[in-house]
Amino acid sequence: MCENDPIICNLLSQANQQQRSRVWNDKKITAHHAIIPTQAAASDGINKLNNKEGNVYDLIRRRYIAQFFADYEYDQSIILITIQSDQFKATGRITRVQGWKCAVGTGLSSNKKSAAKENEQELPAVAKGEQLLCDHLDLQDKLSKPPKDFTEGTLIKAMESIGSQVTDKVMKKILRETAGLGTQTTRANIISAQIYHER
Repeated sequence: MCENDPIICNLLSQANQQQRSRVWNDKKITAHHAIIPTQAAASDGINKLNNKEGNVYDLIRRRYIAQFFADYEYDQSIILITIQSDQFKATGRITRVQGWKCAVGTGLSSNKKSAAKENEQELPAVAKGEQLLCDHLDLQDKLSKPPKDFTEGTLIKAMESIGSQVTDKVMKKILRETAGLGTQTTRANIISAQIYHER
């Protein structure tokens, strides 16, 4: 990868090549394994790729490189405040170890949204039972909206991340290891079959 594009060399030098993630488990490789960079060196590097091709290649290589970095670690704090009978919550998150995020956070494929630093806010240190001064209140009159209906695209995405909606620890672990319900090639067929069955 460094021969193909010297820009990535600095990132590769920070990676721990001895680290092995769960993707190295040959027993879990099926017919549809991940797309990964090869050891083949391109004669012109990546210069012959157009913008879209370069973005796809950069996305693949950065996801691959990310497995050789440490976990992303952060401190999260929550403050619950009671004003008369109403309770308010403030949350804060501060990054402590950037880990794998330094591999996927920037590059050819990043846009303004992904390149921008996550909104982090450090909350002040407070003690339980401490009284705080309410500086001002801003009352907004709004109506809650129901969740949007699923489209085929959002339903497929929900099938991939279904583990986050499961409370059973054993099932959650299984769904995370198998990357959700179905595979990337079968999810659309599962949805189509279900729609046909209901009709």
